[in-house]
Amino acid sequence: MLRLSVGRSGAWARSFTLAMMAAMAFGCPWAAAQQPSIESVAPGEAQARVLGHKGVVILNITSTDAGCGFCARANVKFSALAKANPDAGTYLQTSWSPWSKFPPEIAGFLRQNGIGGIPARLVYRDGVLIDKVLGEPKDLVPNAGNDKPVAQRVTGSVPLVPVAQIGAHIANTPGTLVVELTSFETTCAFCMRGNPVFEEFSGAHGASSVRFARVALSPWTGVAAVPFAQSLGIVGLPVYLTYRDGKLLRRKQGIGSTAELRKELLDGVQ
Repeated sequence: MLRLSVGRSGAWARSFTLAMMAAMAFGCPWAAAQQPSIESVAPGEAQARVLGHKGVVILNITSTDAGCGFCARANVKFSALAKANPDAGTYLQTSWSPWSKFPPEIAGFLRQNGIGGIPARLVYRDGVLIDKVLGEPKDLVPNAGNDKPVAQRVTGSVPLVPVAQIGAHIANTPGTLVVELTSFETTCAFCMRGNPVFEEFSGAHGASSVRFARVALSPWTGVAAVPFAQSLGIVGLPVYLTYRDGKLLRRKQGIGSTAELRKELLDGVQ
């Protein structure tokens, strides 16, 4: 049985949904979590629903037990998120009570996603995990020191390519292609810092002929065992690769500013 261990520490993930939630009001009534825009699904059905969904689906894994204060506050924010952004995707919620008795039928799904406690939030696009928020969402401000993971928003502007398909994607993409090999797991601190920079970098070249792609690995610690990474001798994340007509031209290991990414990945290539 999984038990809440990390969620109370305040050091849980900051990601996509946090950026939107930070701007939300906190005065929504508890009953709003049951509004029609949020569909309730049984714990044993949650995995099949998100993996089989076309488009974006946002799943709130939580409890309706009043004894889980973290859950209650997260549910209010989830309700506010759905109300303020009804077109962002399909909103699902799975819950149980008491909060400490995790249903065995969802245990495997939680382990696969590194979830050791509730509340948790998973975001999928076409059956692929693109983001997750673990623990009670916080209101965050950018970390000026850049020494810890900061809130990020994955906009979907960078195509997410499964690692098993990235080789074919590179070979079949004419012209200049920049690939980010990264992770959405918040334990990869450099990934957390690099992902939003890559979003900004790709957006600055959106009108150019340069194309972008992202590969998100999970678990990020297993990168060295991934055949694509092995072929390039990659043992850490994030890594940035520039290809032209399928040929590798540039490579950058580790994070950098948008200016550094441009200089090391694109200058002289276009």
